[in-house]
Amino acid sequence: MLLRVIPFFLLVATCSITSADWVRTSGPQGGSIRSVSVGQSATLVVTFDGRVYRDNAGAWLAVSTLPATRIIPVGGSFLASTSSDVFRSTDNGSSWTPVFSSTTFSTPITVDRNIAYISANDSIFKSLDEGEHWTFVTHQTNITSCITVSGDTMLIGSAVGMGLQRSTNGGATFSPVTNGLPFSSGIINSLQRVGTDFFASIGQSGMLRSTDGGFSWELRSTGLPQFDLTSYYAATRMLVLGSTLYAVANYKVYKYDGALWTLLPLDFTVADIGGTGTMMISGTNAGIWRSTNSGTSWQESNGDLVATTTSVLVKRTNDVFALTPGRIALTANSGNTWTFPGRIDATRLVVHGTSLFAATFNGVNRSTDNGTTWAPANQGITQYLPDLRDIAVTDNAIYASFFYVISLHGNSSWSSGGVFRSTNNGDSWLAVNTGLPQNAFSVVAPTHRVAANGQSVFAATVAGVFRTTNSGGNWIAAGTGIPANTWVETLHNTASYVLSGTNRGVFRFNGSAWEEMNNGFPQPNGFYPYAYSFVEFNGALYAATSVGVFRYNGTSWASFGTGDPTTISISSIVETNGDLLAAVSGKGVWRISLTPVDVDENPLSPKRFALEQNYPNPFNPTTSVEFQIADFGFVTLKLHDVLGCEVATLVNEESRPGSYVVSFNGSNLPSGAYFYRLQAGEFTQTRRFMLLK
Repeated sequence: MLLRVIPFFLLVATCSITSADWVRTSGPQGGSIRSVSVGQSATLVVTFDGRVYRDNAGAWLAVSTLPATRIIPVGGSFLASTSSDVFRSTDNGSSWTPVFSSTTFSTPITVDRNIAYISANDSIFKSLDEGEHWTFVTHQTNITSCITVSGDTMLIGSAVGMGLQRSTNGGATFSPVTNGLPFSSGIINSLQRVGTDFFASIGQSGMLRSTDGGFSWELRSTGLPQFDLTSYYAATRMLVLGSTLYAVANYKVYKYDGALWTLLPLDFTVADIGGTGTMMISGTNAGIWRSTNSGTSWQESNGDLVATTTSVLVKRTNDVFALTPGRIALTANSGNTWTFPGRIDATRLVVHGTSLFAATFNGVNRSTDNGTTWAPANQGITQYLPDLRDIAVTDNAIYASFFYVISLHGNSSWSSGGVFRSTNNGDSWLAVNTGLPQNAFSVVAPTHRVAANGQSVFAATVAGVFRTTNSGGNWIAAGTGIPANTWVETLHNTASYVLSGTNRGVFRFNGSAWEEMNNGFPQPNGFYPYAYSFVEFNGALYAATSVGVFRYNGTSWASFGTGDPTTISISSIVETNGDLLAAVSGKGVWRISLTPVDVDENPLSPKRFALEQNYPNPFNPTTSVEFQIADFGFVTLKLHDVLGCEVATLVNEESRPGSYVVSFNGSNLPSGAYFYRLQAGEFTQTRRFMLLK
C-alpha cells in the first residue's frame, strides 16, 4: 500500500482484480418518479420503487428509502403517506419517523395554513405541529380519496363511489353535495382550493369549479383530454402556484387560465408536479424535468440521478442501446457516457442490420437513424397491434409474435396469437403459423417469446415451445420437459443449443427434449429464480436473473462479481468491448470486465485505461475515485472547479499498470460541482462529482 499526504486530500493506491467488481456506469440518467414535493428548505422526489432523493443544485442526492405514494411539505417538515401509514421527516428526507398507523388502504394528506389533515381508519384527523401529533376530527363511513380545507370549510371525496361530502364547521358534521354535480355517487379523483374557489375532478365527468365554498358546482373541463365525446380523463394531481391552477390528466400537465385548459409542452408520462413561484418540477417516467417560466418550456434536470429501470440492452458493433421508460439510451464506450437519441415507449428492442425494431403498443416500430426517429412498420400484420410481445431476427428475416389471453369464469380464452415474418426489413409482414396450435375458433396460440438463429426459430406459446427450420413454413413441437404452467421469459438460441429462461429457472434443449439446468441457483421462497437474459463470451455463459447475475461453469451456476448486480433483479445483460453490462432494477446500468487475465502477466494489471465514477457522490467531505492504468507511464489526476480552474492535483507521477483508488478530502473546498480529469499517455477522461456541506 502506498500512502501519500498532500494538501486537501489523502492518496491511497491499491491493486485489486477489477473483474470481480461491478461498477455503476454514468447512466442512463433518470428514473420513474412517483411524487414531487417542494418544501421551504428542500425539494424531494420519490421513485416508484421507494427511493427518496433530495435536490442539491441539480444534483440529486439519494437520502433514504420509503415506499411512499405521496410526500407533502408542511412548515419545515415533510409528511409521507404509504399504503396505510404516515411518516414524518424533519431533516429534509434523510430519515423518517412513523407518526400515524392506519388500517385502511390509503391515507390521503392535505395541508391548509400549516395544519395537516389525513383520512384514515374511516375518520379524519388533523395535526397542528407539522405531523408530530394527531387529533380526531370526525368519523367517516366511506373510504376517502382526497381532502381539501379552507378555514372551517372541508370537502372530502370518496374513493368508492359515494361522491362529495362538505362540512362548514371544521369537520364536526358533513352533508352530501349534489348541486351542479353530474351525479351524487361518483368517485372523486382530486380536490384543490384556489383562493376562495374549489376545484374537483370527478370520475369521467371532468373538472368542476365551485365559487361558493363547495355548495354548488359548474363544469370547467374545456381543453382537458377526453377518451370519447362525453367523457374526460381524471385529473390525478392538482397544483396551485400563485393564483394559477395546474392539473395532471392522462399523464400530461395542463394549465388553467380561468376559462380554458392548455396542454403544456412536456411529452413524457407525468405522475406528479410541484413548484414555487414560476419554477415547476414534473416527476415523469423519464425522471425530473424543470421549468423556470411557469411551464412554457422544460429542461431535463436529472443531474446525477440514475434510478432508471432499463428493460432491454441490445448491441450493434460497439454501440449498446438501452430501453428506458419513454426513451432509448445509447452508449458507445461501455457506459462511461450515455446519450438519449430519441423517444420510444417499448417492451422489446432488436437490431437488424442498420435498423432498430421495437415492440410497442402500436405494433412494430422501426428506426433507421440510431433511434432518433421512429415510424410504424406494420404492413400486413392482421393481429391487434397492442398484443405484440416479442421480435427476433435472423440474417435475412424478422419475426414478430403476438399474445393475448382473456379469462372468462376461470377459463382461459385465446383472442390473439401467432407469428409474423418480414423478409424486407419490416416493409411488409406475412403470417407464418402453419403447425402452431389453434383453438376451436381458429385462433392461433398466443405466442409471447420468439428467438432466431440462422433458419432455426423457436416460439414459446401458451401450448408449449415450437420450432421451425424452414423460416416459418411449418412449426413442430420442440420436445417436452418444461413443466406445465411455466412462463417462458426468454429464448436464447445459438448454433449449439437453445436455452429457455423461465419463472422456474433455466432449461436447455438437447434436440428432442428440455433438460433442467438449475444446479447452483439459489431457491428464494423454495423456487428457482426467474431467468431473463443470457450472454456468451469467450466460452462462458452468463445469466441475468431475478436475484442477480450468474456464470455457468459447465455443471453449475455461481454468482458473478460483487456488488448490487449480484443481489437484485437484472432484466438484461449484454457484452461490449470485453465488458458485461447489466440493467439493474431501479439503479441504471452497471459494468464488469470479462477480459481474461493472461497467467504469464501480472494478474493485477488491467487491460484498459478507465476512470470510474467516484463513490459516494454527492459526498461530504470524503469520497473515493478509482482508475485503471494499462501501461507504464506518466499519470495525472487533477481537480477543477466549474470555471475550469485547477484546485488540486491528486496524482502527478509515473505509475505502473494497475488499479488505483484515490481518497479525496474536500473539507477545505466550498460546496459545489467539480470535475476530475485523468490523463495517462494519449488517454484522457473527465467526470463530475458534487461536494455538499
